[in-house]
This record gives sequence, structure tokens and C-alpha cells, in this order.
Amino acid sequence: MLRTCCHYFWIALAAFACAQQPPASNDLARVAQAGFIDRGQYVNPVLQLTIDVPDAQATIDPAKGEKLVRLVQIAAAPSVSDKFAFTLLADTLSSYPDLKSPQSYLRSVVHQFEQQGFSIIAEDIPRTIDDVSLVGTIMQTPDLQKGKSKCCYRGLYSGFRSLYILTFAVEAGSEARIDDLLTSEFILGQLAHPYLHPHKH
Repeated sequence: MLRTCCHYFWIALAAFACAQQPPASNDLARVAQAGFIDRGQYVNPVLQLTIDVPDAQATIDPAKGEKLVRLVQIAAAPSVSDKFAFTLLADTLSSYPDLKSPQSYLRSVVHQFEQQGFSIIAEDIPRTIDDVSLVGTIMQTPDLQKGKSKCCYRGLYSGFRSLYILTFAVEAGSEARIDDLLTSEFILGQLAHPYLHPHKH
């Protein structure tokens, strides 16, 4: 079920990306290619990002919309009873010259899911991971609302990182599990060359 959720998640975000402006830049492709799996972790040196995946299966198969890039997809190993999944996506800030906050970007993404029948149960959730500010929305899937599935809740968290917009999609059986995964699995290090978003001057 979670793998299926991830698949439809990517389709929805790719559709969102295609509705925007320019194609994916070579720079964004370079960010995707920099990621690798090492000793139970997904590591991306360009973004100074690490995701722990000790009980999961990680797939690095950069998929592109017109400019949105999926960096990694992670799903709980078959032996894990408490199923979960991550999808990490990157977009370019330069594609949105009028974008003033992650909230505006996230609302556009969430709207794609509302059109598919997802319901918002919490939004504008502030979140900080290693001093990086994110904003999130938690939704229920249509199947969960109809009582057809124990899965899943989906948390979407977006934030600015250097020249990029990162979106963390976390899927799990409860809101509490989403919170736990965000707390324990992501590490964002200090960027070698910090970038100040122009709208924050």
C-alpha cells in the first residue's frame, strides 16, 4: 500500500511541476546524481543531508518532472511491521521568482492532493530539523477516510535549502509516527556556502 501511495505521490507532484515554468536545470540534476546509499544511510553531500534508513529499502532513481526531481524513495523493509515511507524531492528556487515562503509552495502541492480526494487534518505545521525551518501539512488518504485501509497518513514538509526547495513526504500509519520519523531519521548539516533567500533580506 505504501509503495502505491509513493507512486501516486510522484505522479501528483510531477503534474504540479509540469504546470510551472522552466525545465530541470543541469544543476538540479547534479544534486540528484550526488546522492548515494552508504551503510544504512542516504547521503547527499551537495545538500549536506543524511537520512537514516536502517530498517528500510532505499531506491535512488532520480525521476524528473519538467523541473522537479525525486532524489530518493525509501520504504520500510518487508520484515518491519510498522510500515512507513519517505520520498524526498528537490525543486529550484529560481523557478519561482515571486515565491516568498515555503508555505506558498506547499499549498500549491497540497492542492494537487485535495483534488484527488485527500483531506487536510493539520496544516501550517512549523518544524525545525537541525536549524532548518520547514512547514508541513498532514493529510488522510481517501482509502483511510472510507475505512478501507490502515494506511495512511501523509505528511508533506517543505523548506528552503541553499538554492533549492526540498519537500519531505513521509507516510505512516499515524500522525505520531510521522512526527517520530521526522525527529529521528533526518540530519541536515551546515552548508559550506550558506545561501540567503532573496526574500529574506
